[in-house]
Amino acid sequence: MAEEDLAKRFGELVRRYRVEKGYSQEDLSFRVGLHQTYVSSVERGERNVTIGTADRIARRSARRWRTFSENLSEDLTITRADA
Repeated sequence: MAEEDLAKRFGELVRRYRVEKGYSQEDLSFRVGLHQTYVSSVERGERNVTIGTADRIARRSARRWRTFSENLSEDLTITRADA
């Protein structure tokens, strides 16, 4: 999965979980400690977030990091470089 695809997939998950919880972007940004425009750009897949930020978003949207990572990896195919 390309880096851009991963950022987009992560953003889609953030949006989905945020909507499920009934949070606005402003609500989530307050809970996570990020600016609302940052959360918006994450949801659009325009930002590559750090592991720490991804973890904060996952925890504040009442999800475990494992849930995020499982959903991110469901489309991930690993191929060996020397294959």
